[in-house]
Amino acid sequence: MMKNKPRFFLLLLGAASFCFLAYLVMLKQVNGLDPIVSNFIRGFQSPELTAVMKAITYSANWQTITLLCLVFLILPKTRVAIGYVLALSSILTTSLNNLLKLLFHRVRPDNLLSLIAQGSYSFPSGHAMSGLVFYGLVIFLFILPLKNRPAKYCLTGLLSLLIFFIGVSRVYLGVHYPTDVLAGWSIGLCLLILFEYAADRFPRKYIRNE
Repeated sequence: MMKNKPRFFLLLLGAASFCFLAYLVMLKQVNGLDPIVSNFIRGFQSPELTAVMKAITYSANWQTITLLCLVFLILPKTRVAIGYVLALSSILTTSLNNLLKLLFHRVRPDNLLSLIAQGSYSFPSGHAMSGLVFYGLVIFLFILPLKNRPAKYCLTGLLSLLIFFIGVSRVYLGVHYPTDVLAGWSIGLCLLILFEYAADRFPRKYIRNE
């Protein structure tokens, strides 16, 4: 019971944050925040940083996540308790994101300012949402059970930074507004908590982290 209290709090926080951002977007009350943050982030643009940001954003592409899911599904030791959870959660996350984008129908930033081509609608950011859910679950299912503490802390920190910079990269590359990213993180947090709760009921005996 005590273990679930922080989860419940984070679930409420994520849901409240998403509802607040959605309310602002629907009322078009974000015209001050989005340009200021976008201009600040894009002020750091350089050919070298653009290459790095493209690599980071591609780490949350559906192709990359699908490939990583296949790796966990192929390996016998991670197939049940990790691979199945990652694959199912990725499908559900993408499906929900597509529904939300159709619901809010928010047009992306000006294509002339974008550094990569991107279709569909803008709110919430699918990359921010999928990145948080997928890599958050990798941390929870695969990294936290590791017995090697230095490796555990290092990998957790690196993946946490990756989750953050996936969102930043979407603004830097000009394909999302900052509020799209914040909303993606918010609803992604809700999904991550729910998937973690469900994963706790998976047969953990199949995990073998030596």
